[in-house]
Amino acid sequence: MPYAAALRLAQEDADFDPEIVVARVPSDRLGEFSYATEHVTHDGAVGALLACTQALERAKEHLEVPGVVACAGSTTGSARSGS
Repeated sequence: MPYAAALRLAQEDADFDPEIVVARVPSDRLGEFSYATEHVTHDGAVGALLACTQALERAKEHLEVPGVVACAGSTTGSARSGS
């Protein structure tokens, strides 16, 4: 996740909120992510991966970071077929 780039942009641009590129644990799965080494359910893992995908899509819109490209299986943005 390009958090360092988001923090740099926030220092340069007071209107940019780095929170928009943060991937959060789905609210219904907080208990599964309460410890660093805890195993999560398949649904919890999928939810976390979707949160990461969405955060990367938002980062792509706001940041210039090498390697951050549209995700092929994205549920947001133009990388999805038919959009």
